[in-house]
Amino acid sequence: MRSITFYYLPVTDTPALLDVRGLRKEYASARGPVVALDDITLSIPRGSIHGIVGRSGAGKSTFIRCLTGLEEPTAGTVDLDGTDIPALRGADLRAVRRRFGMVFQHANLLDSRSAADNIALPLEIAGWSAQDRRARVAELLDVVGLTDRADNHPGQLSGGQQQRVGIARALATRPDILLCDEPTSALDAGTTRQILGLLRDLRERLGITVVIITHEPSVVREVCDTVTLLADGRVVETGPIGEVVTAAATQLHRDLIPLPRCPAPPRARRRLRRGLARRPPLRHDERRRRAQPPARGRGAGRGRRRHPRDDRRPTRRSDPARGRPGARCRGRPAPRGRPPVAGGGRMSALIAIPADQWFDNPVIREIVPTAVLETLGMTAVAGLITALLGIPLGVLLFTTSPDGTSPSPVTHRLVGALVNLGRSLPFLILMIVIIPVTRLIVGTSIGWQAAVVPLTVGAIPFYARLVETSLREVPSGKVEAVTMMGATRREITRKVLLPEARSGLVAGLTTTLIALIGYTAMADAVGGGGLGAVAMSYGYNRFETDVMVVCVALLVLIVTAVQVIGDLVARRLDRR
Repeated sequence: MRSITFYYLPVTDTPALLDVRGLRKEYASARGPVVALDDITLSIPRGSIHGIVGRSGAGKSTFIRCLTGLEEPTAGTVDLDGTDIPALRGADLRAVRRRFGMVFQHANLLDSRSAADNIALPLEIAGWSAQDRRARVAELLDVVGLTDRADNHPGQLSGGQQQRVGIARALATRPDILLCDEPTSALDAGTTRQILGLLRDLRERLGITVVIITHEPSVVREVCDTVTLLADGRVVETGPIGEVVTAAATQLHRDLIPLPRCPAPPRARRRLRRGLARRPPLRHDERRRRAQPPARGRGAGRGRRRHPRDDRRPTRRSDPARGRPGARCRGRPAPRGRPPVAGGGRMSALIAIPADQWFDNPVIREIVPTAVLETLGMTAVAGLITALLGIPLGVLLFTTSPDGTSPSPVTHRLVGALVNLGRSLPFLILMIVIIPVTRLIVGTSIGWQAAVVPLTVGAIPFYARLVETSLREVPSGKVEAVTMMGATRREITRKVLLPEARSGLVAGLTTTLIALIGYTAMADAVGGGGLGAVAMSYGYNRFETDVMVVCVALLVLIVTAVQVIGDLVARRLDRR
């Protein structure tokens, strides 16, 4: 029989660092309150490794969130060395959160930061100086064995290395308790043993208290001193692991001490190796199907008889010898298609113009270059103002939403209504409606400078929605990780949301700039100029087709250049 080794310390006389009494958590629903935690009472000794075991839905993650103040319990107390956590608010709650170090299931590292910068993040929030941060980060990288990976981003690290960086980040501010929420569930067996060995070494070296949330009994057997079993939000059993192992009638004993594996008899093993072991009998329809000879030809196995014509190779009109491409024919050639007939009109007139005579047109040589500069000027100025005002507006939309960092239903509805109003007005109508505002801001209502005002007003709400969408793509686990470091809402926005969404912000700005280029083609309604005005005035109204083609080609070239540059910058900023 395989032997099982337990690593634990006697904790009977050790004072409790964390004491939970009568903890209860309810969630409101349409069918009434849902109880997630029901009268949780337990004590975690100082300097021990405490395991909380339970299946999915047992309430383990909710329990951790109540411990750290991420969720406010319905009833009960959480006493951390004399401090009642549920009674704290604001700066006091952020200060007590720094006494916890949190290791998440998926590490929740920031992709925009290197390994060293991820470890330094809680130190930045705590207000450490740059010199002290560098020294502490170097020390922690040496502790977790990743000194040579300091400059690597999370996407360049393996799963085990990411978890090591997460452990180092959790230890950065020297917390009293290290909370590990399923730290090994996404790792292989070898990496799991390494992470558990690291946790045991940290406890022995630093004397830190470790709480491990897991559904794997093997993790508890490996490192825990005390253990608690949760089921349906209630404590089923709790106590030192030495007592749990010796009490044979408990559920934890049955989970922690697996039944021995009984080897198969020698004769059965030989039959299994030779493939002679008895297999389950086949059903009558399966025996009948295997007894029939295999059918051949088209339609075999589909319940219809084979026809002699099935062997004929179907011909397609895509064959040059069979006529025009397209449909199927049955054994006879299709009629040959007619050759294309060249059309007339403006396009044929343009083709008739020799290429070396295109630039003899004074409009192309003198007016089109100025129009290009006007288009670029309108797009650049409007795009810059849109970025400066659209990002704060998008952040406000996200943070005040129900799942944002500062939920405010009234503010969210008001700002959302203004944004939707700005997006719903057609651009031509918008230019005419805000002519008084344009004259007030730039002193005139004619020219490309006047066109910048309606361009900006139309683009800001469009880009704000793209910013909101990009911020929603940032995983909520990363926001929770920084919240556990005691960060304020402004620090969460500045250090997490915007850096992690910067690739999406650049992609959204690229889309907005391309939309602005399309809007500039309509700026002639207020005398804005640009390529669109030249194409309409000369190419369409005066039937100068070469001017029209040159303007369209330049617009396509500008749009392509903006898209290529935007995609390149977005890829460079994306560290995932």
